[in-house]
Amino acid sequence: KKINPKQVKWAVTYDNDTIDKASYLLSGKEIVDNKVRIAINIEKATEKFKIYAYTTPLPDKDVFVEVKIGNLYEKVFSGTKQWGALQTGMSTKNKKLTEAELDAGLDIIGKANVGIMKFMSKNTIKGFYENGLLGVKAVLSDDDDIQNKVINNFYTGEQTKLSFDEKSTQSKKLKELESFQKYFKNYLNIILLLLKDGTIKTSNADDIIDLFNDKYGKYKYTPNFSNKSEIISHDYYGLMGGTQRIKVDLEIIHWLKENGKKVDYYNIKTKMYIQDWYGADWGDINGWNSKLKGNVYSLNAFFWLQHHYGCHPFETEIIYASEDKKESNK
Repeated sequence: KKINPKQVKWAVTYDNDTIDKASYLLSGKEIVDNKVRIAINIEKATEKFKIYAYTTPLPDKDVFVEVKIGNLYEKVFSGTKQWGALQTGMSTKNKKLTEAELDAGLDIIGKANVGIMKFMSKNTIKGFYENGLLGVKAVLSDDDDIQNKVINNFYTGEQTKLSFDEKSTQSKKLKELESFQKYFKNYLNIILLLLKDGTIKTSNADDIIDLFNDKYGKYKYTPNFSNKSEIISHDYYGLMGGTQRIKVDLEIIHWLKENGKKVDYYNIKTKMYIQDWYGADWGDINGWNSKLKGNVYSLNAFFWLQHHYGCHPFETEIIYASEDKKESNK
């Protein structure tokens, strides 16, 4: 029969509940294309629910539409987590060091290396930086034109950040890098621990770092790209070395039912920003207590170009995207 649709009332039952256990809803208030639009909260249902429409004081138990639930999930978390901090100080500066600063910062080997650098022309020093043992072109490939991008950015300072997004070769090759995949596996385990104890929304950077340290050893909360076996085969040592800060855009969905079947797993979408400074520090010119890095002329040249000729350190970033399915009971 004809009736003003705004006068229709609505009720809903969950799963196999009978009409006497119905939840009563507000009358439909919105008309779209001659149809009533209502919002129904079905969080209590896992298998099916029934919607009743009525104009009488109580709903008719035989007038309903039954809907079977094929998929059931909840969004557990959507937001950003961040840990670590980008360095400030020595490797982020490109000023010319004074003799007093050099004298205070150099060890015996460092002073000898500076003495050699002072007798070289800038072009000769650039040659060591670009082409020497562990120089830029030795530790970087031509993927993504990375050699020229790094060299030009260091010489000219035209970019404040050199970023490789998730579609870049640098990002895609992280899937082949064993040390990074070990790190990322540990990261996913940390997320699962936060989900199990219900602290994913409240955990801060210190909480995440503590979990990395407790579960996987100290200094493991950022990936290390200085593994000797990987330096020759991958660009990450030449671009980043170690890393200082991780930022993660994170979305986590908890699936309870899929295609009509009960499941219990998390779908974890990660967009990870891996960040560091490309710059030279005292360890690149000194050699007494720095694992002999100061004995490598390309690193000496790196230091001298930055801290004597004013070449530009800059922020580096690789963006890594992944979508992972993890059983909630593991």
